[in-house]
Formats: sequence, C-alpha cells, structure tokens
Amino acid sequence: MPADRFIPFPKLVQDVYEIFEAIGLDSWLLQLEFWNMMWYLGNMTEDMVHKVLFDVLRDISGNVLKQYLRGTNYFCRSGLCTFNESALEQATGHFCYADRLSEIKVPALMLSGSVDLIAIPLNVRYVYDRTGAQDKSIRVFGLQYGDSSDYGHDDLTFGVHAAQDVFPAIADWVLERM
Repeated sequence: MPADRFIPFPKLVQDVYEIFEAIGLDSWLLQLEFWNMMWYLGNMTEDMVHKVLFDVLRDISGNVLKQYLRGTNYFCRSGLCTFNESALEQATGHFCYADRLSEIKVPALMLSGSVDLIAIPLNVRYVYDRTGAQDKSIRVFGLQYGDSSDYGHDDLTFGVHAAQDVFPAIADWVLERM
C-alpha cells in the first residue's frame, strides 16, 4: 500500500451495507459480534452504529493503515512503531512509541472501556505506568466502576451513556487543572 494512497473506507462500508440492505439483512449485519471490536453493542443503538459507519468514518491513508497493522501484529511484540518509507521514520529514524513514553511530560488522562478491545485496560495501564508525566490519571469506564454501562472503544464517545458517564469525567479532570 503506497503511503500516499487513501483507502475509501466509508465507501467500502457503504457498499457492503447496501448489499446486506438489498437482501434484508442490514439490521443483522449491524448486530454482528464483529463490531464489538469497535464498540460495545450494549451501549450503541442501531441508529448510532449507522451514524458512525456513514457519517464519522473517513478515508484511511496508507500510512495510517500501515501504522495500525504494524501495531496490531501479534508477533511484533514491540508495539506500534514507525515503518520503512514513512515520512516520520525518514525524519526521525526508526522508533517504537512505547520506548518513548517516558518523554511525555504534559498532563495525561488515559481512558479505556471495560470491554474495550482496541485500548484494552491492561494496555492502557502499560502506557500509564511508562508515561513520564507527573500529572497523569487513568480511568476505565464500565459497570464494575459505577458507570451506567460497560464500554468498548468508540462508544466512549458515541455510546448511549457517554454524555452521562464519560464526558463529565473528562470535563472534571480538565477543570481540576485550570
């Protein structure tokens, strides 16, 4: 995938959706467990899922896709790194982000959902423990933490209960630092 190419992700999703819609399986498609990778279905309505898929998603650059695929490579144990031919690697040389977490000195709030499969709470704790900020906080959202729902990844911002649970926690954290 050339770094300067963009994958029309929303168009791909829309085309697949339209095929399922034509055969009457669009609601079934939106309820597949596959989406649990992106969000916790118990915290999203079908309308919300539809809105995210068609109004929020944007084209993905080759660079971003390479970063994501490299970061999710189970066998690459070094975590998310720069990759050959990227502008960042050309400017800075090869590095892995996890190796440089101690360089982060600004206040940092790290979030995860209790059933988040992208920013898994254990991985967020790893980042928290290695971040060099003196002022840092970690917050996992979910029923076991007193929230209205369990949370996946995207439903931290788009979920049914995000305005009730997540947004006030972020606002309070920011306001405490003003």
